[in-house]
Amino acid sequence: MGSDFGIGLIGVGRGGASSYHARSFSSILNGFDPLRTPADWPVHSNPVTGARVTAVWDEDAAAARELAEVFSIARVAQTMEEVASEVDGVIVVDDITMTHQQRARFFLREGVPTFIDKPLSCSYEEAVELVELAESAGTLLMSSSALRYAREIDEAHSQLAAVGPVSLATAICQGQYMGEDAVIHYGIHPLELAYAVLGPGVTTVRNVGEQGRHVVKLAYADGRVLVLLVFPELAQTFRLDVYGQDGATSITVEDWDYFYWNMLQTFVGMIRERSLPIPLSETLEIIRVLTAAKKSLTEGGTQISI
Repeated sequence: MGSDFGIGLIGVGRGGASSYHARSFSSILNGFDPLRTPADWPVHSNPVTGARVTAVWDEDAAAARELAEVFSIARVAQTMEEVASEVDGVIVVDDITMTHQQRARFFLREGVPTFIDKPLSCSYEEAVELVELAESAGTLLMSSSALRYAREIDEAHSQLAAVGPVSLATAICQGQYMGEDAVIHYGIHPLELAYAVLGPGVTTVRNVGEQGRHVVKLAYADGRVLVLLVFPELAQTFRLDVYGQDGATSITVEDWDYFYWNMLQTFVGMIRERSLPIPLSETLEIIRVLTAAKKSLTEGGTQISI
């Protein structure tokens, strides 16, 4: 595999939204030829250094072959065991089935550094099980929305400092496809953006939205309040507004090339440095908050303790 790490891509989707991340991530890791890439495929031009996709697996071998041909992936594996035997890490790709994470169990048991694409799970109990499996096997595990790695967060450091002690923040995005699961599948994006700025420590969750429109109050132990908004009618928007004693500021994330690149580069760094970029306790808190937001809505807006 030379000096680069070999990455296995697990799952390629079935076209459209289900294939978005498989195609995006492959373009960043392996590059792409515009003449060979279908015009409607999402691709990104920031190349990750030190790794490339060397093997791909999916139950649909024809779909895996198509992805391999477009992005010059050397091997279309017939089994996940084949992938594990020849790579340094794997990316288990979100295919909007909300079951992609189940494919990670084999690699976690085998000790293969694993990135589980967002969300880690729609079940907090399953998320805990996956983390415990990784920890018991001594396997490096990362799971995140790419919004945590947005360029705009770094660029806002001075503005955030000028806000002073934060008392209130709002985080917003569009959410569709998933019914009430949209608050998990899409809400993880602005929530990770908010956690990158505010950190963990949420104690209660209450969702007072209705019919796919999520309005979620998150209360921190120190008194801060974060309001998470996930609405299907919006244009594609990722925005965080922060209010403090000395002022207010906004972060609107628009550079998709950068946040995908930075997330994948962070995964490669995890493999190289053998250390976790985010504590798994924080990853679990995010899933617990999102699943509580869904539960609160189904229970008529009850407040749920975290």
